[in-house]
Amino acid sequence: MREVAITGIGVVGPHGVGLDGALDGRFVFSAWPEAASPPHAESLIASVGDYPRTRYFNERALRLMDKPMMLASFAAGSALEDAGYGDGEAPEDCATLLGTARSEQTSVHKFSLPLLQGRPERINPAEFPLVARNIACGQMAIRFGLRGPSSVLASGPLASLQAVARAAGLIRSGRAKVALAGGVEALSRFALRFCRDYYGDAALAGRPAYFGEQGGGLIPSEGACMLVLEDAEHAAARGARVYARLGGWHAGRLGRGDAVQSLLDGWRRVADAEPALLLPGAGGAGRDHERLETRALRRWLAERAGQPCKLLAARALAGEGESWSGALQVALAAASLASRRAPATPDVAADADPALARAAAGGALPDDAAALVLGNDAAGAFCALGLRR
Repeated sequence: MREVAITGIGVVGPHGVGLDGALDGRFVFSAWPEAASPPHAESLIASVGDYPRTRYFNERALRLMDKPMMLASFAAGSALEDAGYGDGEAPEDCATLLGTARSEQTSVHKFSLPLLQGRPERINPAEFPLVARNIACGQMAIRFGLRGPSSVLASGPLASLQAVARAAGLIRSGRAKVALAGGVEALSRFALRFCRDYYGDAALAGRPAYFGEQGGGLIPSEGACMLVLEDAEHAAARGARVYARLGGWHAGRLGRGDAVQSLLDGWRRVADAEPALLLPGAGGAGRDHERLETRALRRWLAERAGQPCKLLAARALAGEGESWSGALQVALAAASLASRRAPATPDVAADADPALARAAAGGALPDDAAALVLGNDAAGAFCALGLRR
């Protein structure tokens, strides 16, 4: 079976372009806008600021795109560039897979608003294509000349992890030599109103905290993260730098038995080596599935007493970005393995036990380190993806 290498990472998020800001902890959350009815006086969001939008598109092209298209396409171009591909140089059989949970909300609202206001004559047909979830993926394929399989997954918070796994499957099966995979989410006043109702006031109030039973505030986020995956032999033949290699993948849904044990069994199926780095998907805002993940992490560490393991909650650096946060988990894992150092998770909850707090402190990783990227959601779905140096 072909091995899959991660050779390119493209990120645009609240911390800026690339991973340096997140890896160094340079991250600034901003106040929830008053126009979007903040649920609490301390509520925060994680929004994207300025970035070089015209690096890959001219102003005329940008006027025809919405925010998710701009973010995802910029991240895609950055990832291809990081992998050593010049403009238009990606192989024709490069697959494109994108995960999202809510990226089209803003355009759906904008397109349908005249109808909701009882003024259907003001509907703009030119805005209709933007309501389709696959529009951003198609734009990437057109702009960068990617002629392989193309698909958008919209299965919720785990969608971008599933996109990465499917992309790896295409490479392993020989259907593609290269794949571009990741996730995107965007915020707007309408999207924030949705988040307020969906997450609930309790999850959105107060400061963030991770790895404790009580948890902390949840910060809605936007951004895009795309990864270039390659057949390892293809990457070696062109002299590409490899961040990490993708190993196994496992996904499922919790049943009626011991939920913690079910999570641990899934994680073990993926770990082809003892992982030195775990990247939880939930982190800890105090919801049921987040408490479940914290309990599973506690048991995992207890079973491996004396074996050092680091924990990194991507949400601590990027907020709750649904699918874009999932892709960011993979990017942070790959970059940490390549640099042999894991950044620390800030804002560890006051009630986190000492083992979790020590593991969240970050630090050096061994030369042969492996990592597990984890995910679970409120509907009982879970997943795990393995990486190694």
